[in-house]
This record gives sequence, structure tokens and C-alpha cells, in this order.
Amino acid sequence: MNIKYKLNNNGNGVIDTEIGANIPVDINNRHWQEYLNWLASGNTPDPADQPPEPGPLRRVIDGSKISGKTRQELVGATSVEGLKTVLSEILLGRDGTV
Repeated sequence: MNIKYKLNNNGNGVIDTEIGANIPVDINNRHWQEYLNWLASGNTPDPADQPPEPGPLRRVIDGSKISGKTRQELVGATSVEGLKTVLSEILLGRDGTV
């Protein structure tokens, strides 16, 4: 039997594997209703993909004494420029001085 759904990694819905669409948990969403009917018919979704291993920067951050807001900013940096900005603030201080 072909599995039609897979749990997503963020825990707020499923992925329709036939069309590759993320289906949010929403009782008013017809795709979510179809998923619930599919479950009620005795089907089981595939598990979510395993998250990737943390990269070297994440391992350094996790092993450091960096905490609080600065840690969240480093982990949440989504671009090289964003990462450079946070690292500069750490090295130079928030006001730009050493």
C-alpha cells in the first residue's frame, strides 16, 4: 500500500506525499479533513524525517558559554550577513566598541 501522508518536522500538520503539500492542522481545511478520514480508515502516516545533524557552528554554540538572547540570535541567524552582525556584536560589544 502506498503511504499518502507523512508527519512534518514541526509537529503542526502533515505532508501529502503525492503532491508534496504541507497540510496544516485546521479543521476547516479540506485537505486536513481528507487526512483525518484517511486516518479513520486505519491508515498510518510515515514518521517525520530526522532533522539533520547540527553543523559545526551549532556544535560550537552548544558547547560554549554563550547563552540567553545572544545564543538565540546566533542559532536563529538565517544568513551569512545576519551571522556576521551577531558575531561582531559579541566581539565588539553591542555598542560597537571593544
